[in-house]
Amino acid sequence: MTIRLLATLGRFALGATIFSAAALAQPTHQPPPEFLDWPEITEGEKQMRAPLVEKDSGAEVLVWRVHVLDEVLSRNTLQRVFYNYVRLKVFNEEGKEQTSTIDLRNDERNSIIDVAGRTLKPDGTILQLEKSAIHERDIVRVGGRKRKVTSFAMPGVEPGTILEYRWKEVLDGDRIQYVRLQFQREFPIQKVTYFVKPLSWENTSYQMRFQAFHCQPAFGKADRDGYTPVILENVPPFREEPYAPSEPNLRPWVLAYYQLENPKDPDRYWSDIGKKAYQELKNALRTNDELNAATATATGQAQSDQDKVLNLIRYIQNNLRNVNTDLSDSEREKFQEGLPKNRVRTSAEIFKSGMGMPDELNVVFAAMAAQAGLDARLAYAADWNDVVFNPNWLAMPRHPSLFKRRQLQRSLPLRPKRVHSPYPSTVNWKEMRRKPSQATALST
Repeated sequence: MTIRLLATLGRFALGATIFSAAALAQPTHQPPPEFLDWPEITEGEKQMRAPLVEKDSGAEVLVWRVHVLDEVLSRNTLQRVFYNYVRLKVFNEEGKEQTSTIDLRNDERNSIIDVAGRTLKPDGTILQLEKSAIHERDIVRVGGRKRKVTSFAMPGVEPGTILEYRWKEVLDGDRIQYVRLQFQREFPIQKVTYFVKPLSWENTSYQMRFQAFHCQPAFGKADRDGYTPVILENVPPFREEPYAPSEPNLRPWVLAYYQLENPKDPDRYWSDIGKKAYQELKNALRTNDELNAATATATGQAQSDQDKVLNLIRYIQNNLRNVNTDLSDSEREKFQEGLPKNRVRTSAEIFKSGMGMPDELNVVFAAMAAQAGLDARLAYAADWNDVVFNPNWLAMPRHPSLFKRRQLQRSLPLRPKRVHSPYPSTVNWKEMRRKPSQATALST
């Protein structure tokens, strides 16, 4: 169940849409200075002989600037554009090896374009990154899905060189309600600056707000072009460690998100979130004769509530496909195109289609459970593979799908989000970093 910012922003009020006529025109904007011409490299940067942030590092990012622009392309289309510029210094052979190939990762709804780069050698020679050196390749992700990676090898890398590269990333409007501004990479960074330009008041009454995680960045005032700077300095490199918590619990980052109101009371905020989620689920639980008959077939002769639950989960596993894992890329794209634009699908619609996103499979489970006489309810639970939940937050740390929706039946420890896993009623012991015999069921 995704919240589409476009649908939220596009509501009518007193017979008039919040979009102005001017907002519906194709927007035009000037790219940031780094995309018009390469910035001047200072003499001090050329003469640097050792890193400043971490003395033993082989390479260090001197400047990392990102301009983030949200724009309205039409009444039905929003877009977010990232303009990334990186300046990096190589100090020794280790740094040369680390920077020999640059990978820029994206997913199905991101596009990386306008990649450019150059190398400034110690003798002053400048080598341009050739277009032929830039290519895309696929890497296999968990679950067998593929992700495209834009890779390029910078020319003439050696100790003492300064590397500059830039790229433009375009994100479709379905996900611009929340964005994570990342401040840490594999190299130490002297200074990271995000320049964030949200949708203007002419387009929406929603405001962009910020929440920092594991860092204390400086927030500047918006400039005359509407960009608000968010700055963090002296950032150490990120190092992976076995059995460490998930990266969002370790890396410094800032959540930028749109919100209509500015809540002050966390208890009231989360209470309101729960009420809205309940109403959303209630509207989606509409069944029909076909789904009711399937429920009777699935539960069969089950006597106990737990047997009914397990039978329903097995039935969904065997009869509905998970869009995230069971569809090809082309099938997944066709599925996305066929979704309703301004509402979530009902359980009957999901069941009839024979496929659904993980949250939609939860809806089918809840509808069938209710039909079987179980008390099916919804709760948000933080994803263990993401950021640990803090009840003092005044915003979800990204799109609500981060919070795994669990339909709870009395005191049964269910995790129907894992409706396609063999034993959805228990916690995956690998997530707990424990042996199977030590796994603990969720308490509710």
